[in-house]
Amino acid sequence: MGIWSSFKNQIGRDAGKVVSNVVWKDKHASVYRRAESRRQEALDLKKKQFKAEQEQKKLDREYKQEKDELAQIEKLENKIESKIQEINDLEIPEDKKQLVAILNRLILLFKSNSFKDDYESDITNAYPEALLAKYEQALITLESCYPKDRQTRYYKKQLKALKRQKLTSKFRTILAVIIIAFALIMALKEEGII
Repeated sequence: MGIWSSFKNQIGRDAGKVVSNVVWKDKHASVYRRAESRRQEALDLKKKQFKAEQEQKKLDREYKQEKDELAQIEKLENKIESKIQEINDLEIPEDKKQLVAILNRLILLFKSNSFKDDYESDITNAYPEALLAKYEQALITLESCYPKDRQTRYYKKQLKALKRQKLTSKFRTILAVIIIAFALIMALKEEGII
């Protein structure tokens, strides 16, 4: 009777645990259920750690990309600064041939490095600005040393053209939007909508 009654009592206890686990979930869970919950908690913890590691890797990539962009911008700034210093160090001679050669060189440099309207324009536009200032300085020297020279008129026209190019290049996007808006308004007027 001892073994048989122990067996019946164990089945009763196990059946009671199953019922209590179904009704009350983990609140009154047996040791086995708690162990299962711990496994699930460990699995959830591993998932959280994996997500955290992935997020950290993403942040590290973004940081590296930002750091690389800043390094590129700094490199560009240094390059532009050295070019500006080169232009600032350029001596303006009083000899007409050398003066005309410098004016022509400055025109060429300006046309090949004109103003831009992009995300780097705050940095890159400093160089054409320096070229334009040096050009004006050289033109003033030409006018003061050779006031009746016919070439002075040509270089004054070039200065106006360079300044016009500065305005159109710097504000090209705004100008394009204005032109498109104007064309759209004219088309709507023709259709009788406006």
